[in-house]
Order: sequence, then structure tokens, then C-alpha cells
Amino acid sequence: MGRGQGKKQRLLRKDFKGANRRDNTWDEKRSTKNKFMEPSDYHNEAFEEYYHVQDIVPRDEWQAFLGSLKTPLPITFRINGSGKFANELRQKMESDFFANFRAGPIMLDGEVVDPPRPLPWYPHNLAWHMNFSRNQLRKLSWLGEIHEFMKAANEAGSITRQEAVSMVPPLFMDVRPHHRVLDMCAAPGSKTFQLLEMLHNIDANSDSSNGSGAITPTGFVIANDAEPQRCNLLTHQTKRMCSPCLMVTNHNGEQFPCISAVAANRPPPGNSGTSAIPPAEADGGSSSGQADDVMLFDRILCDVPCSGDGTMRKAPDIWRRWTVNNGNGIHIMQLKIALQAVRLLKVGGRMVYSTCTFNPIENEAVVSELLIRCSGTLELLDVSYQLPELQRCPGKRQWKVRDKHQWYNTWEEAEKICFKLDPTMFCTPEKSQLPLDRCMRILPHHQDTGGFFVAVLQKVAPTPNLHDPDMKHRFTRIISAGPSGRLIKMEGMDPSRGASYAADFALQAAEQAIAALESAETAAAEKAANATAAAVARAGLALDAAQENYKHAKRYEAQEDKKQQKQRRQQDAAGAAAEDGDAVAAAQEMEGVEVDDDMMNAEQATAEAAADEAAAEEGQEDLPEAGPVPGSDAAAAAATNGGGGGAAAAARAEAAADGAEKAAWTPSWVRGGGGRGRAGGGKGRFRGIDPIVPVEDPSIISVGSYT
Repeated sequence: MGRGQGKKQRLLRKDFKGANRRDNTWDEKRSTKNKFMEPSDYHNEAFEEYYHVQDIVPRDEWQAFLGSLKTPLPITFRINGSGKFANELRQKMESDFFANFRAGPIMLDGEVVDPPRPLPWYPHNLAWHMNFSRNQLRKLSWLGEIHEFMKAANEAGSITRQEAVSMVPPLFMDVRPHHRVLDMCAAPGSKTFQLLEMLHNIDANSDSSNGSGAITPTGFVIANDAEPQRCNLLTHQTKRMCSPCLMVTNHNGEQFPCISAVAANRPPPGNSGTSAIPPAEADGGSSSGQADDVMLFDRILCDVPCSGDGTMRKAPDIWRRWTVNNGNGIHIMQLKIALQAVRLLKVGGRMVYSTCTFNPIENEAVVSELLIRCSGTLELLDVSYQLPELQRCPGKRQWKVRDKHQWYNTWEEAEKICFKLDPTMFCTPEKSQLPLDRCMRILPHHQDTGGFFVAVLQKVAPTPNLHDPDMKHRFTRIISAGPSGRLIKMEGMDPSRGASYAADFALQAAEQAIAALESAETAAAEKAANATAAAVARAGLALDAAQENYKHAKRYEAQEDKKQQKQRRQQDAAGAAAEDGDAVAAAQEMEGVEVDDDMMNAEQATAEAAADEAAAEEGQEDLPEAGPVPGSDAAAAAATNGGGGGAAAAARAEAAADGAEKAAWTPSWVRGGGGRGRAGGGKGRFRGIDPIVPVEDPSIISVGSYT
């Protein structure tokens, strides 16, 4: 019935007169909910219970941890270290803008105005921390001037406003000017900007200077993100660097394609004597033992999407939205992105995995599963000696898994009754023996920051054939996919059997709960009740899967029948065309006309094209597996109708095919605005934005398995 529940909407003046008149009084029940949360609303019992059990924070620091999450995040910014005037800018800020704090503490309305201070762990005092309230900025004019200066300098690229813990992962990557660097989940781009700074941090006396005196590194950074809109933000953030060593791509991180090393090293037009991208000089060895036809990376940053509960200080609405399913639901995606990063990493290369969450399911569970799947070819590095002034906690070697109903210790315990869990989430005896304490977890109350997790890994040998996580423990589903709406069968557990088992377990757990209540065993009764709820929820999932499969079953069978009918029609059409061709050839032989191979091939191609066209007209519901090359019809026509003998016809056919091949590759879409890439120019929010044309040349990129 819609939001009006079938009631007549009152939109006109007459609707508020007479019997329809509404009293001019405030109705609290009809008021919209306030979108802005007060500090008193910053609580979530599920959040507190979850991290109490996981023992993420020492018991004596729990209240300080919660208290820090309920306070606003201070302002932090970073001076562009590769800029020409970085040191002069820092000195000017210390001598001019921050000079008012040298006389002593400044009081305003009974509050102390905290002076700006450099982050003690960031190199060369290039990162600063300020904690000014809006009231202080409004009442002290010179503080407002500092704020305005920061906005102008940020827009110019001299500084970058960035959360303090977000600056940490690039510092452990040890990026050099000759490195090939991949940022797999780059948006909004602050870490990418930081990587570009490190790439351009070349000594002025190095040999990398070009003829104009400017210094250009031989390496590059590829910044990738899955969302086109976030790629716009990424482009806007990184264009302030004005670096020629940046490429922005738009792919799912877990499906980032192979890049042909031959195409990458192809010299630019008009410069056949040099290489477009010189081979990277990996620290600690070369890329021996790796595929020569795939370009691998020296450094990869995997700052994967996460539940984000470490950002509560700047996004307090997470207090209201947090559930345990937030982290459980993206665990598999995080693992797939990390596995793809390992495939793209060269031997001797370094990879940093990071998240802005405290959750071990998104952190230690992913890293431990990654190490086990790589079978010793990936090493978790100990970086505790680096950035010694950065306070951090070691990673966890033990953790539990919870769905929305109850806790589980092992996958065997949860396999048949859990709600949307995966075996890779669980801690096993093998995982507990890994050096996971080399990971680092940054807590907000230690240095007045947000929450973060970082793991530094190095590839020490070629990896085995890495497979994505197996989903056979989930229920079998038949789903539709692709532009044609074709059906795909996802193999897994039988939903009927799963529903039956879950229902039986729910009955048994309910009986145990009743017995525990009768014997006044409250804890046992609560545990049995939670198990009952979990089993009922799993039975509901199985029922949904069974209903979905039943809905698609007939359509799936009909689709298979259509495919078989299409194949039969194609075979019949090809056979008929072949018979016609034989008849024509026989008639021409009887008349004394010489039939050469070129003419026969041209007629055969024409017959096949006619068969494909007939099949396409009759079965348009399915996409063809392999369509003809654009221009093949013109080539066939040239070969068939052209005069002057078979050689001339073949020459015309070959020329037409060459023209079709040159026109075959065109970008399928162009994101951006202006008149350079889009017909009619950009419109709306994309007006004036430089277009980004995707590379879809199959000779350069492909999707495949590699080490």
C-alpha cells in the first residue's frame, strides 16, 4: 500500500479545512527522528559484549577505550614530504602560525586550548596534530587563520588532511623510486598520495633527472577502486600531486586483471630503442622463477573494505548501526582481495594488509588463512623495531566466532547450525601456532587516534596455485546472472537436508532449554535457547534457498532445452548451407568453371554467417558464446562478389578483415565529462571532469591464474 497505508494524502489547502482540519499542536510521535546523535547515545551493548569476549583491550584499559571512542577525532594533517618547500613550510608553521602558544597555556571560556604538536612517530615532524573545537575556531581569529591556511594548502597539494592512523600503512611499505606499486582499494586517495610522495622522494643528484631538470622516478603507482564514483574522488585527491607516474583503474580488487609484461615493457611510439617501463630492481633479488608474461608488483597495499568500527570517533552513527554481521559478511571478500594481491606480488616484494576495525574476524583470521594457503611462501614480518614511538598492541593468536545468536569455538561446532559463517573465520590449532603477534593493532586511547590494524608480509618464494575460498558449505542455489539473465547453478549443501537437520536440532535444543529452566539452570537454559534460535535461523535460510531453487527450476530446464534447440538449428543451417555449396560447385564443374579454394572458403564463411544470423533471430534470449569479428560480413562479401579471380577476391577479403581488426577495439565506456571522451560532453556532476578511458585491449590485460 506504500507509505500512506492506503490513506488519502493531504496536499491541498482544502484538505486542512472542515472535518479534515488538523490541530496546530506538536505531535512527538509524528516528528522525524533526529539524525544527529548526542554523546549520551554513544553506546551499543552488542559492540561492548563482543569485544569484551574477544579480549581486544586489556581489562584495566576498557573504560579508557570506550571513553576515547565517544570523543571527537582531532584534526591531523601531513606536509607533502616530496615537495620542494616542505622544510620551509614546516618552519613557517612553527615560527608564525604556532607562535602564539609559546607564551604558555591559552584559556578560552574556562577551557585550555591545546597547542598543535607533531606526531612523534612520523618521520621528520611532517605530520601534525591539532585539537581545536568549533567554538575555539570561531572566537580566536588567529586560530581561524590557521584553519583557512590549512584548507588552502590542502587544495594546493602542499599538505594533506589525513587521519593519523591512516598514515601508518605506507610507512611500512619501504617504497623506492623504481618500484611498481599497486594500491588495490585506493579511494579516497590519501594513502595513494602518500605512496606517490615516497615514489618521488629522489635525491636531486641522482641519475633519474631528465633533461629539463625535473626528476621523474622510473616506477609508478596504480591506484584501483571498485566504485566509479570513488574513482572520481580518488582522481581529485591525487591530481594535486601532478605526477606522471600514476594510473587510476576501476576493477573489483579480488578480480584485478593480469597485465602483460610484454605490453608493459613495449617502447613508446617513435622511441624503439628504449623501454617504456624499465624492469624494476627488487630489493633482495629479482623476479626469477615467476611468469615472464605477467607484470608483477614490488609493493602492494591492501587497505581492504571493512566494518569500520575503528572510525567511530569521526563516524558516530556506527554506534547505532554496528552488528556482528557487519564483519562476518565481508570476511570472504577481504580474503579474496588478499589472495589476489599475493598472486600479483613478485618474489621479494612486500605487501601490507590493513583495516580500520578491531575485529579479529577481519584481521587475524584473514592473515592466518592467507599464510596457511601460501604454504610457507609468504612471511609475516616483524616490524616492531620500526616507528618505535608508535604505540601498538600485538595481534591475537586466539579468537572466537559469533553469529547473531551465539558464540562458537570451532567450525565443527557451528557447521550445521550457524547463521552465515565460513570455516576460514575460525581459529584452529595450526593458526594459533603462527606468529600472529607480529601484526599490530592500534587502539584509540593510547595516542588519541582512531583504531587500526596492520600486517606486513613478504613473498619469499613463488606461491602455489591459490584457489579462492570454497563455498560448498553454503546451500545450493540457482541464480540468474549476466545481461541475458542466464541461470547459474551454485553447488553446495542440499537445502532440504539442511533445513531438516536444523529443524531437528532446534527441537532438541528447545527440549534442553525447557529442562534447564525446570531445574533452575539459568546459564544452561540461555545457551540452549540461543542454539535453538541459531538453528531456526539456519532452517529459514535453507527454506529461502529451497524456494529460490524451486522458482528457478523450470526456467533452468527451459534454458537448457533452448540451448539444445539452438545448437540443432545451427547444425541444420550449416548442413543445408554446405549442401547448397556442394550443389553449386557441382553445377559449376559441369559448366566447366574452375572452382578454387578461396571461393569455397568465402562461400563457407557466408553460410556460417547466415546460420548464426538465423539462430540469433530465433533465440535472442541467450548471448552467443563467440560472436563474429566486426567486419567479417564485409570480408565475406568482398571475397564472394569480387571479380578478377580467386587471388584478387582473397586480397580484398584480407584487407577488409584488417580494417575490421583495427576497428575492433574501442572503449566500452568513458567515465568523466567534457567533450574529449563523451558525445555531447559531460552533464550534471560529471561536467568538467577529465574523462577516464578504460584499457580493454585483450593483448594487454586478461583474467587468469598465475603465481
